[in-house]
Amino acid sequence: MPILRGRSPAVTRDAAALVDTAQMSISEKVKAEGGRHRKSTIANSSSSQNTTNSVHLSTISSRASLASGSSKPKVDKEITKRNGTVGRKPGPKPGSRANFRQSKQDDISAASTLAANRLSKTSGPSDSESNDGGEYCICRGPDDHRMMVNCEGPCKDWYHCSCLDIDVEDAKELLDRYICPKCSNDVLFTTYKPMCRNFNFSGCRKAARIEMKPTPSMYCSEQHRRDFWLYVTERLRSNPSTTIGGALSKAEVASLARYFQDRHEWLSLGTKPKLTSTDPNYPAGLSYITTEENERIELIRAQKSSLEAKIDLVHAQKKLLVMIHERCKTAALIPNLEVKDICGYDNRLAMNQSQFLQWKNTAEGNLAFETGVLGPRTEETSSIGMPLNFPGETVAESSSMAAELQNICLKPRKKCKHNGWRDIHGGDYQLSIQNYESHKVKLQDEVDEIVEEAELREATKDYHAHNITIRHF
Repeated sequence: MPILRGRSPAVTRDAAALVDTAQMSISEKVKAEGGRHRKSTIANSSSSQNTTNSVHLSTISSRASLASGSSKPKVDKEITKRNGTVGRKPGPKPGSRANFRQSKQDDISAASTLAANRLSKTSGPSDSESNDGGEYCICRGPDDHRMMVNCEGPCKDWYHCSCLDIDVEDAKELLDRYICPKCSNDVLFTTYKPMCRNFNFSGCRKAARIEMKPTPSMYCSEQHRRDFWLYVTERLRSNPSTTIGGALSKAEVASLARYFQDRHEWLSLGTKPKLTSTDPNYPAGLSYITTEENERIELIRAQKSSLEAKIDLVHAQKKLLVMIHERCKTAALIPNLEVKDICGYDNRLAMNQSQFLQWKNTAEGNLAFETGVLGPRTEETSSIGMPLNFPGETVAESSSMAAELQNICLKPRKKCKHNGWRDIHGGDYQLSIQNYESHKVKLQDEVDEIVEEAELREATKDYHAHNITIRHF
């Protein structure tokens, strides 16, 4: 069980009550006491007034003696009025109402200070004094009276529930053991208690009584156990007649409850039965497929082989694209070239898959893929993928050009119609590969479905032994 740390507000309530009592005026205290000893209070107040007057007279006499004995008498600050007369600074007169209010406020503040001192001596340190100044949690903050959990790993540190994103009520009810991330391993890890099964429809977040003796329970109380099964029975089919699929009836649920012995058998409901297979690489359903299913599987395998060949061909086209790009960079280094930033497009990129496969099997294509260096077109491959000339069209001879410049577009890159040919062809090849791979996955899923159906048919052949097919024509 994790150790939790919190805060009690009792000290704060006691302090507030004591301060409120200390701030009561004399009249309020007299009213609270019921008016007792009124005469003694009046006598005391008159004596205190006489004492105040005597103190005031003694103060005046002391000021007069100081003024007579000093060469530079100390006078009050004078204020010049508008009419030219000199007057003293105004202030409350002795015994006035303002002076009485000031003395009353001083009495209240003194009483509050006395009450706070008594409270600190009797009730312990305040909230600020209770902060030990230590560093806890992942936030490295102090113990600020928020709910904390203790790590049961080697570090034994404390962590705020709010910093760990753990609900306080869940920490009290469901947290079994907390292990911080730095102490977690394959053996030590955070564990929770199983939640009450009634959570599925009522939202109960209390722990189930799995440790109850002699019979453990998956519910937090007997009431929730009854509520859960009442909820289950309300969802059953009211019609007792047999149906294929749909909700179960009460009789069917009762039969299942008598047949199953433990929780694992209940969880196995709805799962497909499997046949035992000795070879993990050979599915058990392959031994029970029909002739039509076998023919379909062979056709799918042929389609998958064709797709794999197409994928390899597209990878070869991507390699040709890289070789054309390298040939373009080599051609740009030739001296006395009018345009340095040439287009570099090669018409061998315009070949479709059939034409590319034909070119790849020639001596020119084999040499290019063996060495990784693409050369100019030869007489053998000059007609592969080349566009037909219009009647009367004049074709420039390229024999006078250098071998590095033959069959390359020498126009400026940004002004040529082939602008962006690298990105266009590269994206086209990548999309083709993704489409072929997706088609392969669909074909393999179809094969797996055929094999699983054959296995399920064999595993459940005894379930439908009572069904008889009758031919009526």
